[in-house]
Formats: sequence, C-alpha cells, structure tokens
Amino acid sequence: MFRVLRTCVALTVVCFALTVQAQSSIDATKSVAEKGEAEAQAVQAQGSVDATKSAAEKGEAEAQAVQAQSSIDATKSAEEKGDAEAQTVRAQSSIDATKSAAEKGDAEAQHDLGVMYSRGLGVVNDHLEAIKWFRKAAEQGIAESQHNLGVMYMKGFGVAKDSAEAIKWFRMAAEQGVAGSQYNLGLRYDTGQGVTQDYVEAAKWYRLAAEQGDTDAQYNLGVLYFNGRGVSRDDTEALKWFRKAAEQGNSNAQYDLGAMYFDGRGADRDYAEAVKWFLLAAEKGIADAQYNLGVIYTEGLGVSKDLKEAEKWYGMAARQGDAEAKKALESINKNKDAPAPAAPAAK
Repeated sequence: MFRVLRTCVALTVVCFALTVQAQSSIDATKSVAEKGEAEAQAVQAQGSVDATKSAAEKGEAEAQAVQAQSSIDATKSAEEKGDAEAQTVRAQSSIDATKSAAEKGDAEAQHDLGVMYSRGLGVVNDHLEAIKWFRKAAEQGIAESQHNLGVMYMKGFGVAKDSAEAIKWFRMAAEQGVAGSQYNLGLRYDTGQGVTQDYVEAAKWYRLAAEQGDTDAQYNLGVLYFNGRGVSRDDTEALKWFRKAAEQGNSNAQYDLGAMYFDGRGADRDYAEAVKWFLLAAEKGIADAQYNLGVIYTEGLGVSKDLKEAEKWYGMAARQGDAEAKKALESINKNKDAPAPAAPAAK
C-alpha cells in the first residue's frame, strides 16, 4: 500500500541569533594563521595596543573608543602577510574592547559578549555570564538578545527551564521581526506548549517567519493549510508552502510534496514530480519515502518497473525498522527463489 502525507509539524527550536558585530569578533578570535615575515609589524601592532591601554584603563572615553580600531589598523598589514602574533593580538584586543564597551552599557557589545560566553569564543563557556549580558542587551531592545534569552529559558541553559519566560522574550523579539522567534512562538501556539493552543495565532506567526524564508515555518504553515487548522483548508496553499520549504532542503516538506503530486492534490497528478521529491527525502533518511519508492518501482508508477531498485529502497526502509518494507522485501526474495515454470511439452 502506498503511503500518503505525514503532515506532522516540525518541532525544531530555532537557536542563537548572531549579529554582524559578533561574527566579526568570532572571526578575529578564530583567525590565527601560520607566522610569516612581518614580526616588526607585529611588534608595532602590540605597541599601538599598549599606547592606548593605560589611558583606557583610567577611563578616558576617547582612548577607550579608539582602542579597538587602532589595534586593528596597526595589525592589518601584518595580518595580510600571515603574521600569527599580529592576528592573535587583534583577536584578544577585539575581546577586550567588546568587554569594555559592554561594561559601559553598549547594547550591541553586551549582545556580542553574551554570544561569546554562550559559545566559548575567546572566553570560557559560561551560560550564567551569557544570560547576564543577553539580559542587559535585551532590556535595551536588542532583538537578537531577546531571542537568545527565549532560547536559554526554553532549553534551560544557565537558568531553570521556564516556558512562560521563554515565550515572553520570543514575543518581544518576534514583534521586532526576528524570524526565529516568530517560528518559535508559532510552534508554541501550534502545540500548546506554555500557552493555550491556538491555531490562528500559530498561523499568524508561522506566516511572518515563512515570508522571511524560515523553512520550518514554511513547512508547518503548509501543514496548517493541509489540515485546515487556523486557516481554511487549501491544498494549493499547502503545496505552495511545502514547495518553498522543500526547495530549501526540508526533508519532511520534500516527502509531503511528493505525496501531493502522487495523489494529485493542489496540482495535477504527476508521478515524475512525485518520484523526484521522494528521492530527495529518501536520500535524507525518510523511511516513508524509501518505502514509497519501493512501491513505485515495484508497480512501475512513473518509472519503468525495476525490482532491483524496489528491493534497494525497501531494504533501506526495512533497516530503519519499517515492518511493511520488511514484508515487501521478503515477498520479493521469495519470488526470486521460486522455481521457474516448466517449459510446455513439444507436440
């Protein structure tokens, strides 16, 4: 028997958001190359850092403001020639500058420092410190920090798990347009986790994230249209969102898109399109897609009959514990072992 759509919501929680500034600090921390020929320039770079350090430590605002940029400018030439010492100086200077700015209330630096502590980038991994800096930035309106606080409360990183607190921060970030928070908020309403289940609200937040390209939101919005939850049932809309997610590599969407084409729902029946999407899902380990390909090659639906190919796909599904695939495989092997019919006697 051929299997139809699974249409189960994707349950992935979208994790940490990263700003461009944070990525710059991370790149600088990671970038330690082989030592080249620019030792004199590296010494000059260290001198530039030392020259501003004393004034910065005394709290002189101008010196603190230029400390990071001066060290970056002084080391740039040496970095381009592959000087490891200069690159290391730049990385440490970037970390120090981020800490200094964060302590003085710079919201973006606070967010970036939270990211560094949450991932152990240039500093010891410390979820309590990450929470501290994310909270400071979030309270100043940094959307990515609001999102990250939601993740930490949802996962219990550095704090006790707290769905209500997670939803509070996800909502604040979602209202600022963070797609990951919009998806996470939609998922909470879809599944009733921490809130009263509300498919209309789920559809609202999924749509906002889906329109920004979030693949899980696109898939889950397709599921809502397919089942008519929170929206009018609409196979054409379901197909549209499954396709958007499938084209981004979402294996659940690839499977369901294949099933839609196989059944002719939301579009004309098209076995070739069904096979195309089932293959993509099957190659990512979706057992139902593997089983369906076994059926397709056994029956010759949109492809030439090919028992060897059917056996391959049934076997892959069977190794994942699929009972029907095991039975189909046994049937193919039994028929292979059966004796050939006797030739008719000559007259």
